[in-house]
Amino acid sequence: MLRHDVEWFDEDENATGTVTANLSDQPQKVQGLFGVTLGSILQASATLIGGIIIGLCYGPLLSLIGIACIPLIIGSGYIRLQVVVLKEEKTKKWHASSAQLASEAAASVRTVASLTREDDVGRIYSKSLEEPMRISNRTAIGSQALYAGSQGIVFLVVALVFYIGALWIADGKYDTAMFFTSLTAVVSAALGPS
Repeated sequence: MLRHDVEWFDEDENATGTVTANLSDQPQKVQGLFGVTLGSILQASATLIGGIIIGLCYGPLLSLIGIACIPLIIGSGYIRLQVVVLKEEKTKKWHASSAQLASEAAASVRTVASLTREDDVGRIYSKSLEEPMRISNRTAIGSQALYAGSQGIVFLVVALVFYIGALWIADGKYDTAMFFTSLTAVVSAALGPS
């Protein structure tokens, strides 16, 4: 940011408040990637591989059904992540102008106070938050329906594996210990990365 030409700072998307918000946000993202996020990725990978191995050792047929459904569960986890991340990015973009307004008002607090314009600045700031709130409320129903559908996929997969396993227990192909061990291993493996 320090090496950009002066014209870069004159653009609306590179105003003082926006640049400051981005500057404070970027180091947290880098720290998050190499801290908790990297640990979560390694843990999810180990859980996936370990669960598949245990499931295949105890109940290979039932585990293969569960393993075939793992892409659905991981895909639903990806959808949930995208809904949350995209919502956060859109909200941040919608609030950029109000953040810039607040930053400018805070930087010019003496001028605002000397002109007794505190109420006007507060009213303008409140008005700048109305449109992001209206957009957020309008998009919330769709994004939450998508989130709920992605959550439901997990339960459908668990129900499928449980139903087939129950049928095989009734037929005598599996005993209860084999069924619950393979079910738990494969479901845990699938839910780890999602």
